[in-house]
Amino acid sequence: MKYLKKFNESVIQEYLQGKSFQDIDPRDTWNLLEDLTKEPGPSALDEDEISILEEIILSYLKPELTGAELKYRTIHSVGRSDPKNIMSTVNWKLEYPNERRFDVRVTKFEDDYFFVKVNGVPVSGNTPRKAFEVRYPMRSDDIFLKYEDFFIDGWDGFEDWIQSSPINESNNYDLLKFEQKDYSESRRGILLGRKTNEYRTIMYGYRKIGNDVGWHLFDDKGYHFGTMYNYDSSFKHDGSVDSFGRRKS
Repeated sequence: MKYLKKFNESVIQEYLQGKSFQDIDPRDTWNLLEDLTKEPGPSALDEDEISILEEIILSYLKPELTGAELKYRTIHSVGRSDPKNIMSTVNWKLEYPNERRFDVRVTKFEDDYFFVKVNGVPVSGNTPRKAFEVRYPMRSDDIFLKYEDFFIDGWDGFEDWIQSSPINESNNYDLLKFEQKDYSESRRGILLGRKTNEYRTIMYGYRKIGNDVGWHLFDDKGYHFGTMYNYDSSFKHDGSVDSFGRRKS
């Protein structure tokens, strides 16, 4: 493990905390990127490095368990904070068998430091919660698709990062493969308060996969019968749910 030679010591402590990689609270991401873009500065990625990074990301996402694929690769600069327009960032579309897509981005900086943003990391309900993480009600066989940001110290830091993956054989990832129906326009639905019995019935009574936007609920045969939309606490479904949140069939 090494440290950022050109950084002020306080920045090293804040971002790496003596580790080969560090997960970053999303609220601190822009501060980190601004610091890295100024010093040591972005570093251009070549084709060989991009191929290696793709293998690393897939090792973290474990396609043999999740069915994850990386598609539609694009290469660009950090953005307006990079006046030299150095092609230092690669972006993929992460796709699961249920056709849900998320962004995965890696930016390389001088001295082999990296910022990694992985959207849609499948975390089971029995995974410990991090200090800054908001976690919705989850059963052990539920899946929460997390947004995660990491600061990685050198190519060797990726080895430790891969080992930290929350994806393992003890968890069930079949919800990533079941068909998801679009209930957003359904006229069948109920409004649910977060402290009601109906909300608890829905969120604890059925298997579900989701993120900050909403939860998709499934019966024990893998049929997607309704979606809880977090922005307005509405639950829209196929008509098989009564006003108490219980399935009638």
